[in-house]
Amino acid sequence: EPSGGEVQGASESAADAADALLTEVLGGDQEEAPISTAPTAPPLSKVVQDRIDQQLEKLQSAPYDTGPRMMLTAEAQGLAVAHARKIFEELVTIYPTSSAIWRAYVEKELSLKEETDHTHVRSIFSRCLATTLHVE
Repeated sequence: EPSGGEVQGASESAADAADALLTEVLGGDQEEAPISTAPTAPPLSKVVQDRIDQQLEKLQSAPYDTGPRMMLTAEAQGLAVAHARKIFEELVTIYPTSSAIWRAYVEKELSLKEETDHTHVRSIFSRCLATTLHVE
């Protein structure tokens, strides 16, 4: 059974690996900065919000049902980042080991063309590596 020091060392190694990989993917060494916030987005239409709420309720009652999970992941990809983050945060809370959800979350964050500081992406990827051993 690993000791607390071994677990902490493994966590630090995962964070170092995430930082190295992101530096390679994003190019250059970036300074640490506070996590960026997405620009505010207009409220969702009632139809879209109701659809999202309905799927989230289904996930809460039946987390092994893949339909709502896939629908929410696809829905989040098409939304403004401010709304997508809320959905992805809910999904990674329910499915912390799902590499597909983590990957979709990172890809959505990388789609922000106006944002050159990828600190939020680094943060997401570091959290992913703490729970997911393999990212597709």
